[in-house]
Amino acid sequence: MRLFKPWALYLWAIIIAVILWLQVHGEGEGTLSLDVPIQLQGLPEHMVIVNNLPSKVKITVQGLQARLKTLQAQDIFMPLNVSDLSEPSVIQRTFSLDDVHLPTGLKIEKVQPDHLELQIDRIVTRTVSVHPNFDLPDEWEVQMVSVTPSMVHIQGPEVWLESLTSVDTLPLKPPLKQGAFELQSNIIVPAEKSVHLQEDKATFKIKGILSKKQILLLTPKQDIQDSLTPIPSSPPVQEPYSEPVMDPYSLPTDEKIILDPYSIHSSKKIPNHTNKETP
Repeated sequence: MRLFKPWALYLWAIIIAVILWLQVHGEGEGTLSLDVPIQLQGLPEHMVIVNNLPSKVKITVQGLQARLKTLQAQDIFMPLNVSDLSEPSVIQRTFSLDDVHLPTGLKIEKVQPDHLELQIDRIVTRTVSVHPNFDLPDEWEVQMVSVTPSMVHIQGPEVWLESLTSVDTLPLKPPLKQGAFELQSNIIVPAEKSVHLQEDKATFKIKGILSKKQILLLTPKQDIQDSLTPIPSSPPVQEPYSEPVMDPYSLPTDEKIILDPYSIHSSKKIPNHTNKETP
């Protein structure tokens, strides 16, 4: 019964307290790196972030080793408050470490990256046409095509929808049989983030007439005849005839020809006296 005297109880209390202190503080302090998810908070419904953000950030937690051993990444997230964003813009936003909930005795020493760049845009609705996308062999063609409904409402960031005028259906493969056909299909929504149909589970009815293309084939004999057909040539150009003109000074010196301006025949011989001796 001596063990239960008052002074003995105090002694046991001190021993138990020392043991507990050694269990908590005996291993000292340390650090632990964890990849924790990012959680956007307060984003307005009519706004959207269009750039690709990392899904996680790396944090370095400092504190008692005993507390660090029990810390799990799935129990922590990094909040990012964007409730003040109401207009399209590009901003840089830092993390608020005070908003991270950690067990007592632990604190965040470092975050990588410590800030993010956000591209904010407003969500708009665009009405665009539906274009049927046929997957057919080359010798087949479709005529008199109709799509019901012919228009569709697309929602998404304004920067991605401002140039969108039409959307394609999934590849259509009607039976290869001449005549009318009717198919049902969905459309291909653009792959950009936050772009979607305003209507839920919209389907489209496509009607048309399938036929083979008419191809004109020439026989080898016709090809040869066409290649041997002579090309008509222009008639030769005849130069105008002109009679030769006689030069009177090219005749012998003893006689010259007087040319009549209205005739080319000589009319008289003129004796040459240049060789006679002077008396």
